[in-house]
Amino acid sequence: MATQEQRGISASADGDAALHAALHATRYSATNSTPDPEAFTRVQAMCPALSSEERYADYQYMGDFCGLEHLYAVIEANDLPAMLEFIRAEPGLLTLESPTEMMRPPLVMAVKLGRNDLVAALVKYRASVPPSLQTQSGYDDWQDRGSWGTPLTTACAMGRLDTLKLLLDGMPDADINEVDNLGLTPFLAAASNRHGPTDDRLALLRFLMERGADVHAVQRVQFVYDDDLKRKAQNEEEINYGNYDEDNEDDDDDDDDLYGFRPRPGGYGNALALAMDHPDTDPAILKFLVETGVDVYQSRAQTVRHVAHSNDLNDPSSPRDEWAFLSPLAIGALYRNPVGIKTLLDLFPNDHGRLLASTDATITPSPWPEPPTPEAEDDNAVPVILPLHAALLGFYAPIVGYMQPREDNTAAALDVVRLLTADETIRAATINALYRQRYTPVHMATGFDRIPMLQAVLEELGGDATIPRHDGQGLILALFSSVSRLSPKINSLKSIEWAVAVDAATDMHALLTMLLNRCRPRGEGTEGTDDEEAAARLALLNEADANGNTALHFAMGYRLERSTAALQALGARTDAVNKAGEVPAMPPHFRLPKF
Repeated sequence: MATQEQRGISASADGDAALHAALHATRYSATNSTPDPEAFTRVQAMCPALSSEERYADYQYMGDFCGLEHLYAVIEANDLPAMLEFIRAEPGLLTLESPTEMMRPPLVMAVKLGRNDLVAALVKYRASVPPSLQTQSGYDDWQDRGSWGTPLTTACAMGRLDTLKLLLDGMPDADINEVDNLGLTPFLAAASNRHGPTDDRLALLRFLMERGADVHAVQRVQFVYDDDLKRKAQNEEEINYGNYDEDNEDDDDDDDDLYGFRPRPGGYGNALALAMDHPDTDPAILKFLVETGVDVYQSRAQTVRHVAHSNDLNDPSSPRDEWAFLSPLAIGALYRNPVGIKTLLDLFPNDHGRLLASTDATITPSPWPEPPTPEAEDDNAVPVILPLHAALLGFYAPIVGYMQPREDNTAAALDVVRLLTADETIRAATINALYRQRYTPVHMATGFDRIPMLQAVLEELGGDATIPRHDGQGLILALFSSVSRLSPKINSLKSIEWAVAVDAATDMHALLTMLLNRCRPRGEGTEGTDDEEAAARLALLNEADANGNTALHFAMGYRLERSTAALQALGARTDAVNKAGEVPAMPPHFRLPKF
């Protein structure tokens, strides 16, 4: 434990001036083209802790000594003597930062790592310098804004109540409801954190409330593009330079430089929304937030994956995501959070109808981009999404490299779907409800990556497979054509490994038989002879898309062996010709089809 003397900054003004002069002489600059090795020797002599070969051997060079990486090595090592030397050497060190994850301001970094002795020293130093030299939370330029928070929000995000108290004691001017670059207040950061025991996290939340934290705060976006400011800047440029500037004809400045930034009202969700957007929510935290009055019906706008999303990254017209409003319960469904969903349902036992089957919600305006209101009636309307629909969509994860992220959360997804439909009345109201006025849960679950969900919706929950899809495709064709849509458009077998694995793990004959029976049910009120029914089922198996490709074209083209065998056994035509003049066939081993 550091002594009071160690925490102080005990160097004379003359000594600091000599250190600054020697350090300046070791660095390249516009006025110093020949760094002085003798000055560097003097700097090392005045900073023995920073000059430790054992700890900081990589930074014992003129260009690296007392640089950002050296500073973060000191913080990592929790080296208080070296930090005190750094404070003497670099008067502006509190504002040193770089727009990368590891180059956050030193006070924020020390808070994140729980280096309380260093935090105390930095806070004490902060109090001795003017505001211009105190810690900043990030950059004003959007592209360079760091992904860090303020010291307060970082302490709360890490669940460090002791560090938070240390900061507040040393920074009496701090705002307990300040908003960081991520749009979080300390209370929101604490509600979303998953570090430490439950009792410690609850103690942190209670402490923040006692200090006046706003429990109804929503996550905000601090700055957004402002088209008005861009147009104004363009007009001024035309006035000053005309439409053509000979002196700047080779100027490659990006148009984005003309955008302005301004604060906007609204936000991306309250503390409950943040607590529900991961699969391991703590029930005690949710109960505390509900008891403090955080609104369980307040929906936030966020992007969700498009039902017909494509992973063709080279086609800008391919849909990947779209806007929707989600309540905290729908957010839990989206992120496959059965524990959080069960907790909220238990806390509101008499309100399941509104929570699960209604789009009655309190809308938090979205600051950027600003989506249409949910009341709009055109195709661009942003819906309030039902939790069941959110569960079937799953969270949006952009493709990385060859493959989609393949984290297996099928069991959690099925648990969520069953929770959301456990009540018969709720199930009857939602199992065939339309999402975006066109997709039923059956349609949303019809994808090769969601086969277990499709089976559960049809066999367990009674989803109606006879409701037509908006694009006119039958379920069997839609199921197999989804492999083309979901696979990266890269001519490599790696891009379809996921589909081959799904095919190998699924009883495709049983699945296809079930789909045929559900799409052409034989029961009371069903008309038609056996021959007519057989013909209708064959038509479903051999349905072709706009390019003439059938389910068998896709199955064979992507080397789905169990699917191919099942389709052929049930009567799929092997001589069906698509518009390219091709019949279903396995391509050469080193090639993929171009559907």
